[in-house]
Amino acid sequence: MREYIIEAIFERWSDGDFRPKDKAEIDDCIKSISDKFQVTKRKDKLFIETKVMSAICACEKTAFMEGFALCLDLFNGTLLQREIVAEGSSV
Repeated sequence: MREYIIEAIFERWSDGDFRPKDKAEIDDCIKSISDKFQVTKRKDKLFIETKVMSAICACEKTAFMEGFALCLDLFNGTLLQREIVAEGSSV
């Protein structure tokens, strides 16, 4: 259940656009790859853009999901409990 809630929050959060600075960085990355490999066809540029955006979105989703779960653990106290147990078991 917890994962579904975090997933729903991520979906809502990710509905927005990238910040202009980030979008410019993404566009520069796509252009650099296209230029490096001398891509001229529109369909090949779209392929590169799709792959770059898929990688970015996958990383963004993983970071969000793990960060949000960690935040929940911090607020409900389970993070500190795990830290105490981990420290106690290594002694």
